[in-house]
Amino acid sequence: MYDENRGLIINRDRAKQLISFGGLIRRRNISPTDIDFLIDYSGRSFVYGEFKLEGAEEKKGQIKALENIVNSHEKASHLSCAFIVYHNVPIQDDIIPEILTIDRVYHNEVWHDWRLKNATVLEFLRRWEEYCEKINNIKL
Repeated sequence: MYDENRGLIINRDRAKQLISFGGLIRRRNISPTDIDFLIDYSGRSFVYGEFKLEGAEEKKGQIKALENIVNSHEKASHLSCAFIVYHNVPIQDDIIPEILTIDRVYHNEVWHDWRLKNATVLEFLRRWEEYCEKINNIKL
């Protein structure tokens, strides 16, 4: 059954509430990170994503965390990837992932440049699902 409200922002005020990880600095000066996007295809495949303001400095720890997560899934025979989207959406507007284009994709231990493919997040997900199902015979 399709839920037309699934994935929509339900409580806008709570969605704006930030989580401060400042008090959780750990060994080797690491701290928690957030991940903007995750699809779990019933434990068979995973897609992670980050939406970054164009020109903003990438957080090396966050990128390394995405790489480690994807590598860990792949070692467990779960097809997995991460993507990054750079955007210029004004702060007062909602970010609508399905219309934004993918910049980079991490898969098989390599970051791939996707800018020339001009694929939106929605198109990327269609391609990923086809890659999993038709090429790797994984039922999502």
